Amino acid sequence: MFAATAIALSLAALASAQTTHSVMVGANGGLTYTPNTVTAALGDIVQFTFAANNHTATVSSFANPCTALTGSFTSGFQPVAAGSTDLPQVSYNVQTTDPIWFYCGQKVPINHCENGMVFAINPPPNGTNTFANFQANAMALASASSSSSSSSSTSTSSASSTSPSVSIPAAVSEPVVTATFEWQGAPYTTTYSSYPGSPAPTAGVTPTVFNVTVGFNATLTYNPTSVNASIGDIVQFVFTEPGNHTATQTSFNFPCVPETNPDGTRVFDTGYQTVLTVGEAPKIVNFTVETENPQWFGCLQTIPFFHCGAGMVFAVNPPPSGDHSFAAFQALAMSENGTTTSSPSTSPSSAGPSPSSGSGSGAAGLKVGAGLFTLVAGAFALLL
Repeated sequence: MFAATAIALSLAALASAQTTHSVMVGANGGLTYTPNTVTAALGDIVQFTFAANNHTATVSSFANPCTALTGSFTSGFQPVAAGSTDLPQVSYNVQTTDPIWFYCGQKVPINHCENGMVFAINPPPNGTNTFANFQANAMALASASSSSSSSSSTSTSSASSTSPSVSIPAAVSEPVVTATFEWQGAPYTTTYSSYPGSPAPTAGVTPTVFNVTVGFNATLTYNPTSVNASIGDIVQFVFTEPGNHTATQTSFNFPCVPETNPDGTRVFDTGYQTVLTVGEAPKIVNFTVETENPQWFGCLQTIPFFHCGAGMVFAVNPPPSGDHSFAAFQALAMSENGTTTSSPSTSPSSAGPSPSSGSGSGAAGLKVGAGLFTLVAGAFALLL
């Protein structure tokens, strides 16, 4: 009995010694982890808190600082609207005292890793493999990319920016116009920014309802992928297939980041709509069209991988061709956020993401280290 009590007290002391290291990702709009290094013991927790923008914390290696280490940890992309106070957190459990290297996998509008957005656990304080050298290796990749014809150049968000294969086109000038038309049987006058080439504002007495199936045939698609609608028409998002999806309004330049109002609320978001079985009553969420300009949407499900980044996007009134077409929007979504360290599955997720869990390997979200678990198992074996 005395031995059992002593072991229990020792385990309690070990558990209480576990430290949680807080790391802010992208604080104050910067391409930084704050702090950029931590010294952690076996079983400690590194808790990544994601500020506004869309970043990752992904394990890489010293030799290849901006390339995900196969089968290892990643937080996945964590889109956060500007001004949001509900910041997602992803935990990483330290399972070794060896150095562990991290980077941000975002590449739009610039490559964050190649601009020095890296982090390390237990980096050597001196020698060859220091944090400073790791960061320098990452930033050196930008020079290599700019000199290679197979790589795309980077630019600031105010200019036309590029990812490995897709460019964000320059902003479109939208002149302010005033128009009067009939809506619901009465004259309606509106002043708005008119997207070049978009249809004139018109509305019928009876609005047209467009049915859009979300997750059509258990795939990562909206069917149809786009509609041409007039002001007052209704887009009816129908969730009838097994899965868990959203229809969230975004923007062309950032297809997988929710568009927000000045107060930080989302412009339009169905929220996660879960359908468990075939034949279950469909869930329907309506969106009323209030402009003839293009409007862009994506699915923000991130489990087991990012649906929007896999091309699950939708549009109202997209230009039929050119650099702001639906095809260009979808390609940009896949280029921005399609990177993942795990093999994507075509099966839809049946559960929404938790703000405190990531999409990486088993190191995410654990509160007890591997060493502590081994000690606990051994202690109980002694009691038998």
